[in-house]
Amino acid sequence: MGVTFLHGHPFTWIDGPWQGEEKGTLFRPGYYDFGLVFNNPKGAASNVLGHFAVNILTDDVWETESCERFSSATLSGIQKRISVQTGKNSLTKRWPVAR
Repeated sequence: MGVTFLHGHPFTWIDGPWQGEEKGTLFRPGYYDFGLVFNNPKGAASNVLGHFAVNILTDDVWETESCERFSSATLSGIQKRISVQTGKNSLTKRWPVAR
């Protein structure tokens, strides 16, 4: 799947992370789930570009509709930059784990 996300693009936004039914829980235990949305400036509608999940222990990124795992040098580079900026090497250390 070829999803390109331009961080800071004026017409895209992230819907999430999604919460579970009980306050303070995750939609899917062990994952931060979210949607990527494009607001069409020429129309009165938003288009969902995909639903994604990030494993809180491994940082693996999945497209949840196709169950495809993302793996690329670009993604690894982004994850490394986040780790350097935060001083933490996994999601569980960067953000508190909701249970």
